[in-house]
Order: sequence, then C-alpha cells, then structure tokens
Amino acid sequence: SSGSGLTGDIYHTGDVGIGTTSPSTKLHVQTSSGGEIARFSSYSYSGPTAIIGTENTAPGLGYMELYYATESIPRVKITADASNPSYFNGGGNVGIGTTGPVAKLDVQLPSTGDDGMTGIKSTVAGTATWSDWDQAVYGCVTNGNGSRSAGVYGVAYTETASSGRNWGVMGYAYNGGTNIGVSGRVTTTGSDNAAILGEVGDFDETQLNGDWAGYFYGDVHITGNLTVDGSYPSGSRRPAPDSDSGLNLRDEAPGTMFSTGDPGDIYIGKEYIYICIEKSKWRRAKLSDW
Repeated sequence: SSGSGLTGDIYHTGDVGIGTTSPSTKLHVQTSSGGEIARFSSYSYSGPTAIIGTENTAPGLGYMELYYATESIPRVKITADASNPSYFNGGGNVGIGTTGPVAKLDVQLPSTGDDGMTGIKSTVAGTATWSDWDQAVYGCVTNGNGSRSAGVYGVAYTETASSGRNWGVMGYAYNGGTNIGVSGRVTTTGSDNAAILGEVGDFDETQLNGDWAGYFYGDVHITGNLTVDGSYPSGSRRPAPDSDSGLNLRDEAPGTMFSTGDPGDIYIGKEYIYICIEKSKWRRAKLSDW
C-alpha cells in the first residue's frame, strides 16, 4: 500500500506488474499517460542518471535519457519515431532511418518528404589557425591493404529517371575570409594518388600513374576563367587564348605529318607553324613565307 516500505532482499519467482494486474514479462510497468516510467539515480545525487519514459506529446513513443551528475539536461537522449526507425546491431553498425544498417553509420532519409532534407550535418564553431584546422567532416584511410579505399565517398542517383538534381559530395564556401568547400590533399608521393578524382564512365585507377592534386577522367566543363600557374607537360594539349577558336596549343612539334593529333591542335615553332587538319594528319608552313 502507499507509504509502506520493505527492507532486505526481495525474491519473487513470477512476473511483477506495476500499474497492471496482468504483467506480460518479468517486470511490466504500465502508465495511464506519458512521461517518466522509470528513474535511476546513483550515489548521493538526487537527480536521475537514467530515465525511461514515454513522450507526452506522442503517447506510445518511448525515450531514454542519460544524465551526468546533477545536470538537468541529458547528455544522451534516444527517442523513438513513428515512421523513421533507428537501429543498433551487434556487429557494431548504427542505422538511422533503417533497421538494417550495412555500414558503421548508415543514414537513410525517407523516400518522401520536404525538399532540403539533410542526412548528416556537422558544424564546427572555432577559431582555428592555418596550423590548427577545425574539420566538420574528415575522412582518412591509413592502410587500404592494396584494395580500393576512400576517405570520403559520395554517390548520387535516382531510383527512376527524373529531373531532380543530386550531389554525391557538395562543398559550399562563403562569408568572406579564406574558405574551402571541398579540399583534398596528397601527403605521401611516389605512388599513384589523387587528392580529388572525377570520373565519367569505366575508369581504371591504374591509369593515375603519378601523384595528382586533381585527376579527371572524362570531359570537364568550366563556365568561368581557367588560370594555370605552371608549365604544361610535354605533348599535352592546352587551351588557346581564344576559347572560342577551337584551337589547342601544343608544346611539342609533331614528328611527322601523321603524328597523333586532333583537329585544331596547333604548334608554333621557330621556323614552322604546324596545324592538325584531320585526326592525326598535320600540315606545316614556313613562317618566313608569311
């Protein structure tokens, strides 16, 4: 009865019901409204260290809160959701929005909902210097064991054809100062590395053949100006000063009239000017004749 107390050990071989006369398990607590169901305190702290309850605003949705010492705000709170499940499995995977996580952290947004949904948001509010970086998202592979490994990997696709726009990884820099939306860095040279890799089609990573700040397999579209500080590799193609001319200035003269080349390739030497008029078909003219 209310106000009564028991001391010493208590043993009971059946089920125990609190708030119910028909317990369905060893300990069954039934409430008539939302709020705390069970509170746990430790040592001399009067406040809770753990609470299990049901949301007042949505009866039937359970929650668990973990506290530290006498703080009134929980350090950890886990709340159930009616439509988007979260799941922790014994293999060390965590799923948010899914009961079958296939990665250490598997976040799945609902298939329908408002535009602008965010799966993971990480914000750093600090005053780091160039020698002490603050990183909202950081991916690092220290030993791929010779396999394909990615520090940060993004994939964008649609289940069916649509006019939507998707980004695997999107970087956004703003608000003055020096800001970098997406950054990649190669710190160990001597092998085949790319800080940022962009590929279209079936790309074989063995084609990297060196260390690159950026490597792109496929066409690259640039709407603004392209600034190059440095030299072009021998035999490479580079844009002409007039991007509308369709010419590509080369740094090396063709050896014969059938040397490899594309229409629009041009080389200006000391005595001759060379122009590729068809695929791997060159013509030259003496500058003195002009």
